[in-house]
Amino acid sequence: MIVLWRSPWSRRCLLSTPFHPSVRARLRPCVCACAQRVHAYLCAPACAYVCCQVDRFVRVGQLDDDQAARMIQSLSLHLLVDLNGHTRGGRPRLLALQLAPSIVQFQGFADTMGMESVKYMMADRNVAPPEHQGLFQERLVYVDKCYHFYSARRNRFQNDGLPVRAEGGGGGGRAEEAEESNGHPRALDRGTDAAASGDADGRVNGWTGVLMLDAQVNTDRIEGHMWKIWLRVLSANNRTALRLRQGQNTRKEHDLLVNTLGTSAERAGVSRERLHFLRKVKKSEHLERMSARSDLLLDTDSYSAHSTALEALWAGVPVLTFPRQTFASRPPSSFLSALSMTQLVARTQEEYEAMALRLVSRPRVLKAWRRRLWQQRLEPTGLFDETGMLRSMRTALKMLWELALHLDANSSMHVVVGGYRSPSA
Repeated sequence: MIVLWRSPWSRRCLLSTPFHPSVRARLRPCVCACAQRVHAYLCAPACAYVCCQVDRFVRVGQLDDDQAARMIQSLSLHLLVDLNGHTRGGRPRLLALQLAPSIVQFQGFADTMGMESVKYMMADRNVAPPEHQGLFQERLVYVDKCYHFYSARRNRFQNDGLPVRAEGGGGGGRAEEAEESNGHPRALDRGTDAAASGDADGRVNGWTGVLMLDAQVNTDRIEGHMWKIWLRVLSANNRTALRLRQGQNTRKEHDLLVNTLGTSAERAGVSRERLHFLRKVKKSEHLERMSARSDLLLDTDSYSAHSTALEALWAGVPVLTFPRQTFASRPPSSFLSALSMTQLVARTQEEYEAMALRLVSRPRVLKAWRRRLWQQRLEPTGLFDETGMLRSMRTALKMLWELALHLDANSSMHVVVGGYRSPSA
């Protein structure tokens, strides 16, 4: 998919794969940043949101790289934003052809592209600290607060705390708050510190009253050392259970996964009944399920939860994370920083385990974290500040266009948007 839109100060293009949900989430801030007249060149059917933002569509999915390159070159672009990177459906050869003076990587690939033609990468001071700038081929564009865009209003769920319109109110209807209890969702009072139903060897008879730990990341991200930590945390408290993602495996692959992890758990003294595999559901149901039944998301380290961590935080579930040096391991630490909850960011693997053990042994403390998060997530200038993110994106794109006009192409200067000031900028 290629989207071109025009404004008084530039001609820009977005390069991406079809409009699956994660791409739509990345597309929204780019389109909204300063779209005045939009033409779209697509390799897939367009979603309704994009259709209402553009003037016309041209499919290019059937074109090879040379044909697509000629079409893009005919547009005389000033700026090209790539939403895929080295992921499935990406077309890095087009990026290598230098089809615009400035090419920007945004949110689709959690690492450097390693290509001289891709000059910029959207980041923040947590996912790409100044001391890590040498790990990136690109010049870093530091946006304020958090680089990752998430639209809370496009990810509504029951009792999410956002105002809703009364039925029949129309544009002038009275705003009402979603159903809550004492300023927080009723899920917070579901009994995280109640007595659990369990026996001596940790078997859980049903899930009522059990402290639910969540690890709904792709199972290929779960490394052996992290799995052992989780099992030790489960062993320390028989009133806990772990929720894992079922994923898109075949039935045979899923049964093998369940048996392998179940056997490993039993060897560590944890009953396999305490591992709960969740099937994929609609986004609103997924958020409601997390909000109502999860108490803590345990993050992985080498490749952390990105969208999953954002969804957990939006659902009011605290995230415990341990960032390493790579970009792919650091997004949750950025999210928690934007929420002023850096106390949940471990500095070492040992600290991560100690923090997890402390939280599961003190359910009332964990419940207090949930209450704090439920309030912080609704702050108008916090992590889910859609208006602020769009403003930063607009400013960043305009700055990059101006730099393309006036800056030496070989300059290694990084770019700062907002209040943050990088020492090397």
